[in-house]
Amino acid sequence: MGLLKVSRREYLKIASAIGASAVLELYYPEMIKEVEAATAKQKISICWLQGAGCTGCSISFLNAERPDVVQAILKLSIGLVNPPIYHPNVMPSAGFKVPDETKSVGPYYNADEILEKIFVEYKGDVNILVVEGAVQEAFGGHACFVHEKTFIDWVKDKATRADYVVAFGSCSSFGGIASAEPNPTEASGLQFKGEEKGGILGAGFASKAGLPVVNLPGCPSHPDWITLTLVSVVLGVVPELDEYQRPKAFYGSLIHENCPRRAYFQEGKFVPCEELGKMGCLLTVGCKGPVTHSDCPLRLWNAGMNFPIAAGAPCFGCVEPGFPDKMSPFYSMVLEKLPEEVRSEYNAAITPPKAPAILPPAPSAVELAAIIAAAAIPPAAAGYAVKRKIRGKKEGGGK
Repeated sequence: MGLLKVSRREYLKIASAIGASAVLELYYPEMIKEVEAATAKQKISICWLQGAGCTGCSISFLNAERPDVVQAILKLSIGLVNPPIYHPNVMPSAGFKVPDETKSVGPYYNADEILEKIFVEYKGDVNILVVEGAVQEAFGGHACFVHEKTFIDWVKDKATRADYVVAFGSCSSFGGIASAEPNPTEASGLQFKGEEKGGILGAGFASKAGLPVVNLPGCPSHPDWITLTLVSVVLGVVPELDEYQRPKAFYGSLIHENCPRRAYFQEGKFVPCEELGKMGCLLTVGCKGPVTHSDCPLRLWNAGMNFPIAAGAPCFGCVEPGFPDKMSPFYSMVLEKLPEEVRSEYNAAITPPKAPAILPPAPSAVELAAIIAAAAIPPAAAGYAVKRKIRGKKEGGGK
């Protein structure tokens, strides 16, 4: 991979194993040179749209450390002014169009103007669309407006102009919380509606770079996942995706496989519902680790400090396309929803071992001698000898 002296596949393996901050620190000089070499020839433009969501994924991204958001923008050479970035929580621009003579802080003062012209007049050589929040189809899309235009119209327009499209969070990936039953606003992900492929953009959608939507689900999603994905596409590294279009580098293994409480599961030590917070496996209090694909136990959250299971809270399976409905109830175990292998292991773990068979008491020396003697002579003769012995005792007065 140029100056980094590692292949693109090796880069993804390293990135998934040690995290964004460690990758950027370990390869900082080489990566900066690589990014600078890439951005010297091309400008990066990002349009980050927010729809039906809670802004939790943006907050997660803004809480990133090493690099923080400012460092990430600078290291990736993402334009704030030329070309501009559109992100409701990051960009310096705000408000609606005003007469030209009142623009006192530069040509990109109006947020609605940036959104209208980004990827059109204000565009880079690499244009990346990031979508956070579900897209709502009900009421002709009028359930969600952004700058006097329906959110669904903005998404469709910008997606056709983008080189890469990234769905950041479970809502934009699969529908998430916004699409929970009964889903009155018909909320959906960009290219998936739950587990069903299609979504707002359609099953056959491909960006200008020829890729489908790259899904980075999570509620919220991890800041490393978006940072490393942006770094990857800037450097021309195409992530390998699974069946739900999630990068395998981040979503390639089950939480159950790397869980720090896995030993408790195998030993059959489960946390009772009334004792939540105690040490033990959290399967019986609703943990969805056995069906959830994520590197949370390895990557950890809050600058590598912790993650829910380690803190005593069950996993809710928020990165899966069936979240939240198919992961409910959150705090109860539904054995039928678990894989057959996990059910078998669980049943084996809670089944007490069989009690050993009770053996008859050992015979006394006299009884043992009688048994041996009886075995040494023919059965008929043994019976005759016993009868004579009994008759003799009677005739002799029992002596």
